[in-house]
Amino acid sequence: MARKEDLFRTPKLVIDTQMKPVCLVCLFAILINPVALARKNPVPLLNQPLVPGFSVPGRSDFTLTVRGAGFAKNATVYWNGSPRTTTFKSAVRLDATIPAADVAQPGTATVTVVNPPPGGGASNPVFFSISLPSASIGWLNKNIVTGNEYSVSIATADFNDDGNLDVALLDAFPSNGKTVEIYLGNGDATFQEGAGYLAGDNSIFTGDVNGDGEVDLVTTDSAGAFEVLLGNGDGTFRPPLKTSANPGGFVGALGDFNGDGHLDMVIHYEQSGVPSTFQVFFGNGDGTFQAPTTYGDGENLFPVSIALGDYNSDAIIDLAVVNNAPTNPRIQIYLGTLCCGFQPPTSFDAGLTPVRVVTADFNNDTHLDLAVANLEGSGFGSTVSILLGNGDGTFQPPMIFPVGPTALRLRAGVFTGDSKPDLAVVSATGLSVLAGNGDGTFKNALSFPAGFIPSAIATGDVNNDGRLDFIVANDTTFLAFSVLTQSTAALSDTNLTFGGVGVGTSSHPRNVRLTNIGSSDLSLASIIIGGTDAGDFSQQTTCGATVASGASCTITVTFTPTGLGARHGQLALTDSASSKPQVITLAGRGK
Repeated sequence: MARKEDLFRTPKLVIDTQMKPVCLVCLFAILINPVALARKNPVPLLNQPLVPGFSVPGRSDFTLTVRGAGFAKNATVYWNGSPRTTTFKSAVRLDATIPAADVAQPGTATVTVVNPPPGGGASNPVFFSISLPSASIGWLNKNIVTGNEYSVSIATADFNDDGNLDVALLDAFPSNGKTVEIYLGNGDATFQEGAGYLAGDNSIFTGDVNGDGEVDLVTTDSAGAFEVLLGNGDGTFRPPLKTSANPGGFVGALGDFNGDGHLDMVIHYEQSGVPSTFQVFFGNGDGTFQAPTTYGDGENLFPVSIALGDYNSDAIIDLAVVNNAPTNPRIQIYLGTLCCGFQPPTSFDAGLTPVRVVTADFNNDTHLDLAVANLEGSGFGSTVSILLGNGDGTFQPPMIFPVGPTALRLRAGVFTGDSKPDLAVVSATGLSVLAGNGDGTFKNALSFPAGFIPSAIATGDVNNDGRLDFIVANDTTFLAFSVLTQSTAALSDTNLTFGGVGVGTSSHPRNVRLTNIGSSDLSLASIIIGGTDAGDFSQQTTCGATVASGASCTITVTFTPTGLGARHGQLALTDSASSKPQVITLAGRGK
């Protein structure tokens, strides 16, 4: 059994290439520094997606491929906090054997990688969904009303080690004097309001910064500090430890940037008329941090978002920083070196007004890509830019995909149950979900309501049904956050072909089973046959106005051709699982 301190307790929810030579300065530093020769194991970083990233219940044993950065040769893949047989492929790839028992029932597994001492620690978590696939995906909105709140940032984890997802909410202007509110999940998409803490007012992050196996919180303060709230493992936190920093700290991230097994903090700054910089605070492994090291390129920029990833395939964490300065908005890539900080940045175009960035392998080539949300300046017609990575720290020109107006935040993950990474974008008007095609392109965005004045988004399985849900913070005086649980409808067939049937003669009936694999009732609005030869097809159904969670009903279709040759139709099923009808194609031939 693994020691508790070796495991980063995480919720049931957050590159296979040649190693590149180190920079000459780093090589020189290693040669003259014998301590560097005995380097500790780093805290690893996981990429999305896992391969595969989704499973149906009841499948046999399979191999799970995990990609990321900083994997030690004796690293272990953990499945819901338990080790699995792991094969080291490289510092950026591990293969783990997942037994059939792990996917026998619907649910959501949390996958982490743990590097052993010296140094070492547990990675960020990535979700693995176990559920039936569905032709229709939707999210149902439920508001959590708690009084006066102005929520600006949100984070999720299992803070009390009960296996249910919890929420930490950051308020910009709290009426109760607390800036971090804890909501403990009941496992059924409901929450109990827990304790509140005085901390930062800008952004919130989760990680195990003191190596005790419990989830801690880190908040940033635009007045010039960041705060660490060490977790007790029971849903409560110790008083914040404050570290002074430059004023104007807009964005930050947690990662092991020097490979010593302790999480470090990076904060990017912008002040009017002052060239932007970022500071790295190297962690001591006990919740405290060293004096910062400052980086900057002397430009007047406006940093608004940071993503972590290994963009040049050398197993070292790099930074992707969004700058939306009006004169030159762009993405800047700072390549990490372990020994010597970050190299000078390389810039790439993303959009007119980029505001947020996330990273994942969107085209399945083992190189990390970037997704950037763009306001496009006017507040309308927002877009997402996809920059496909070349694996050497450079990126291809952006591909543009439209989303709803005023895009604010985005998340990447396998939301639609096909192992291809998707995108979720929250805007001032709601939530847009772009299903990935697995080649770096995305389907048209589907839109869903998401509370009132959405401001931030997190993901996780809040009702333990094996499907990922969304938790959306609301920047308003009366609504803390909204929970959007997946409502899913699975069809046994989406293509009915009847073959040749005599004109005026009815075929044998064909059945399609509709199963509600969501956790709440599925509402049926209509079942309509349309298309070129709609009159040649008829349907009967055992489905009523609603289908209970886990229940099924049958739609029976009969083909009676009215003419010779190919005949075509469509059956459109409108339900609460999606903003668009599910479609069953109908085909036959009159003879």
